Amino acid sequence: MNFFEHIEFQDKAATPAQYTSATAAQTHKRVPLSNAQMDKVCSYLAAHLNGRMRVAGLAALIGMGRTSFFERFTMTASMTPNQYLQFLRIEKAKELMRNPRFTLLDIAFACGYSDQSHLTRFFKRSVGVSPGHYRREALAQRYPEQ
Repeated sequence: MNFFEHIEFQDKAATPAQYTSATAAQTHKRVPLSNAQMDKVCSYLAAHLNGRMRVAGLAALIGMGRTSFFERFTMTASMTPNQYLQFLRIEKAKELMRNPRFTLLDIAFACGYSDQSHLTRFFKRSVGVSPGHYRREALAQRYPEQ
């Protein structure tokens, strides 16, 4: 017995295709988060890069349910909240790598990664080069040899 045999349709003439398209139409009616809501969530994430992110906590921050928030955030940002957090962490790591007094381990911890290899894995996937390579290039531009 498949899924649709378990559903009692209000309209006996409704078919699964019609039922699915009605659901799809409802999804498109969702509205994105407002600029104020996005600003609040993004500011919170930027201030808490090294903490755990919970979608339910972010949703509560702007007075929404978890599922609705997740859908609306994803629609607004074109990425999930976790993908956005990873983006912010990588951007912060790139910024910190321009300062030679921080070790890669310091940077990893400051950006919410459990260790340097965790940072390296996400950094290389996102930027395309290792953190060490990125840092050497960034420092060479900042402090050119004379």
